Amino acid sequence: MKRKPEREESGFLNRSFGLSEKRPIDIINQSGVHDDGARHYDMHYELEMGVILEGSMERYTRDSSRVLQAGDIWFTGIWEPHGFRCDGDCHRVVFVIWPPALTGFHLPEAPKMNLMQPFLLPQERRPVMPHKLRQEIIALTRHHISCGRNISPARKRLFVTELLVWLFDKGLVRQSSSEAPKEQMISIAPVIEMVFSNKRFITNEEAARVCALSRDIFIRTFRKLMGVSFRQFAVRYRLSGAATLLRQGELPVKAIAQEWGFTDESHLHRHFIQHYGCPPLAYRQYKK
Repeated sequence: MKRKPEREESGFLNRSFGLSEKRPIDIINQSGVHDDGARHYDMHYELEMGVILEGSMERYTRDSSRVLQAGDIWFTGIWEPHGFRCDGDCHRVVFVIWPPALTGFHLPEAPKMNLMQPFLLPQERRPVMPHKLRQEIIALTRHHISCGRNISPARKRLFVTELLVWLFDKGLVRQSSSEAPKEQMISIAPVIEMVFSNKRFITNEEAARVCALSRDIFIRTFRKLMGVSFRQFAVRYRLSGAATLLRQGELPVKAIAQEWGFTDESHLHRHFIQHYGCPPLAYRQYKK
């Protein structure tokens, strides 16, 4: 059964994967067949990074699709709509990451190495694994998952850090022009807590006041750190809440829209098609 959100020391909330300050990383070792041939759409607060070990997978964004082969890697940003399809055997390892674990990370010997960067880049600029490095990343991934499920939270964090630093060392990600934005992340933490504590619409002006920033500085800072605008972040959180209610029961779509701060049923319908690729009722039937 899915865990309910719990408050942690940092003021953030656990989200759908149950991650927190004390358990910031999860590693999911997946192999199998999605034999229905359908596209599986998702969207979540947590960052996602994956490596294909065997077989292939087709992955989708709203604007593009790409077939990944063994040795390929993918990145999914905060509340970024994405989908995938596996028509045959596909062994992959998925790393799910609580965003503050990276935004608050700092290496004194590499002050301009921002581990969030691969997740913030536009899709077309995210790292693509060259053929000469594919066997190396497969071997690196297999080595770290060789102990099976009994991987401690600390070791998971170390492995994700090593893998991301490896990408920088290989020149697949460039260091940023400024230092890692730990202090800036602290400045927007209050509004992230506010979003996770509310189901209503929150304006940029209200969000900026909560962070004690001007509206323009808040808008620029939030997008820089999170990879999405504040409006996108907030609406996708509310969409995720609506999707949870659709999966859980038979509450009318109109009532769900009202509970999660959408103007009406059609408003929720438009956003749902845009982000999940189907209407709310179709999503409910598919997820049963």
